[in-house]
Amino acid sequence: MSFSRNYDKENIKGWLLQAKQNLKQLREFIVSCEKQLELAKNTKFNKLVVIEYVALQGFQFYLVGCHNIPEIEEQEDIIYPVFDIKRFDGGEEMKAMQYAKELAQKHKCEIKTIGVDKHV
Repeated sequence: MSFSRNYDKENIKGWLLQAKQNLKQLREFIVSCEKQLELAKNTKFNKLVVIEYVALQGFQFYLVGCHNIPEIEEQEDIIYPVFDIKRFDGGEEMKAMQYAKELAQKHKCEIKTIGVDKHV
């Protein structure tokens, strides 16, 4: 049934109230996004190439990418850009390392390994 066929005044009032509440939440969300965007624009970021060894359900691989990490005090549970990401199979450690070196040179930053030395 389409909304235009609804003649239940109480039902319509309920939907109207819900829509107004949603609109208020949406406006608050837009303001929060705009504030966070300004904060991100004024934040310094540091690049770091990360090579991570991952083992999931019998699959082993390396993830390599350049992380653009914001310079903020609390580093837990943050979202930041990661670019030039490549995945390498578990037996391609040397290829992954070479790619990480190339990225570090390209972006003039250091390399961090996560779990690479633990799987050997």
